[in-house]
Amino acid sequence: MNKALSKYGIVVRHDMTYKLNTNIFNNIETEAQAYCLGCFYFHTNGRIQLGAHNIEILCIISKIIEYNGPIKVYNNIREINISQKDFLNTLNFDQNVLPNISQYLIQHFVRGIYDMYGSIYLVKNKYININIVQQENFLQCLRNWLKLNLDIDTKHYYRYSHTNTIQMMITRTNHAKIFLNWMYRDANYYLTRKFSKYQEYLKKGV
Repeated sequence: MNKALSKYGIVVRHDMTYKLNTNIFNNIETEAQAYCLGCFYFHTNGRIQLGAHNIEILCIISKIIEYNGPIKVYNNIREINISQKDFLNTLNFDQNVLPNISQYLIQHFVRGIYDMYGSIYLVKNKYININIVQQENFLQCLRNWLKLNLDIDTKHYYRYSHTNTIQMMITRTNHAKIFLNWMYRDANYYLTRKFSKYQEYLKKGV
């Protein structure tokens, strides 16, 4: 078995019958639910495909939703594809706005979004930049929320002129630190690779 899968206690089955908590999004009350909501927010068809280096996210998601179906492998792609109608019917999110969940759960939801669509990197080896690429209406809501609640300034760039996709960026290092410290506060679910970069930059004294 793939070590990345066994690390999270995932038993991979290749038949068509598998276990799944179809009520996971009915009432968002926990960190795990909020994080998983962020991961599924733009995957309302129940299918999530990621590069092999991000398989940890699929393992975390599978654990949270109690899914023991297959994590499929296609060359450098890893995928879960859930087709149960009861589950798909709960994925009717309004992707133009932030979800209607408790304020204290927003950080965990945003961390799910960030792990799926975000990146962190250094500019000139001393400035932390945060980048999230997603639909314009959603990111405009997120930008407004970050400014109102955390006083974080963001920038945006259109990624493709023929789509509604934009790139939200936090380019001021002090604001990037506020965002990261807030997002990872008391966190139990996250992509280790991105969290490790955040820790590395802090140790460098950036």
